[in-house]
Amino acid sequence: MSKKFIIRNTILREGGFSDNPYDTGGKTMYGITKRTARNFGYTGNMKDLSLEKAIDIYDKGFWQPIRLDSINDSRIQELLFDARVNHSPGVSVKTAQRAFNMLHKEDKELAEDGLIGSQTIGALNNYSHGVYGKEPLIDAMLMIRGQYFRDIVENREDQTIFIVGWLRRLMKLRNSVGLQ
Repeated sequence: MSKKFIIRNTILREGGFSDNPYDTGGKTMYGITKRTARNFGYTGNMKDLSLEKAIDIYDKGFWQPIRLDSINDSRIQELLFDARVNHSPGVSVKTAQRAFNMLHKEDKELAEDGLIGSQTIGALNNYSHGVYGKEPLIDAMLMIRGQYFRDIVENREDQTIFIVGWLRRLMKLRNSVGLQ
């Protein structure tokens, strides 16, 4: 999968324009908040944000800062990118670090600091679990995101309306990376 394909997949999961009063992001288009769009020079109405501008914002503001071009598996790239869009840079990277640590207790654990440095990149690129390859890491990342969603709704009752959509998102994401 290419970067553009991954970004477009995430845009499909995010959908078009939204202005849900319970969404802490406020007005969004393709999952991009008004605040983020303004930070990248977009001054128009959020409903008019073009797909091309959204892809550019996602590339520069979401893909590049967490160094996804350094990750050698497109499935891991997609998981990290989707988590970055849905959460934050730190949460997306911590998800991968926690998943790796959960599966690699015998090795030196990664710092769960949310920073995408050479240790984290190396661990994600070199991870393999025998005949299963990277699939256990992928499953663990999805499971940890599910726990993160659970924590959100446990701490903020007003966010409960989103839980079904979030869980469906994880299932679509799992299918997108080729797992059944």
